Amino acid sequence: MHTNNIIRTGAAIVALATVFTLTAAAQKFERKTEKHFDVQSNPTVRIDGKFGPITVKGTDANVVDVKVQLRVEEESLAAAKERAEDVDVIIEGSKNEVRVEVDWDGSASDGGKHSMNTIITLTVPRKTVLEIENKFGSTSVTDVEGSVSIEAQFG
Repeated sequence: MHTNNIIRTGAAIVALATVFTLTAAAQKFERKTEKHFDVQSNPTVRIDGKFGPITVKGTDANVVDVKVQLRVEEESLAAAKERAEDVDVIIEGSKNEVRVEVDWDGSASDGGKHSMNTIITLTVPRKTVLEIENKFGSTSVTDVEGSVSIEAQFG
């Protein structure tokens, strides 16, 4: 009997420790921005990404569809939302040109206390002229026949 009580007590302590660990885990906040532009068949698209992958896919339609997903992880949800407010996602365009920029001067991580990344996805006309700058993240371009310039630092 006494051994069973010790085992149950030990199991209860492990369960409580697990719950405490889960509640102390980082909180995630996510913000999505999407825009659609009707464009000519060969627009110029400029993308300036900071922290995360950029994916561009060509299509036969004369449209540019932009999706930017910002993910922030902090010790609390309030802190994650506050950090997300410091990040500007700029998406603007016309029939001839579209610009996508993630503007933030901080770092993506500080030793595990927080992290941030952006996932930028575009669909563009096949003959688009692309100018991409990506500081930290992979860059993928498929089915685009226009001029492509990629400046990558750590990706």
